[in-house]
Amino acid sequence: MARPDERVVIAIDGYQFKRAREAKEGKIFVTSPIGVNFTFDINVMRKLLEAIDRDPALAEQFGLPSQGANE
Repeated sequence: MARPDERVVIAIDGYQFKRAREAKEGKIFVTSPIGVNFTFDINVMRKLLEAIDRDPALAEQFGLPSQGANE
């Protein structure tokens, strides 16, 4: 049986978010259920999510419902 990956911080819908080697630089490593792996800057991702939350038109460009639709 395989050992669990100790770097996994959280798993969501098959995506594993792991501490990256560059974690001190604010990076996170993601493995996807289809085998695509990538590293991204957590601060850039935070800014993107904040922008999507603020701008319904931007949310729609990503195919997401605007926040007002959930209230």
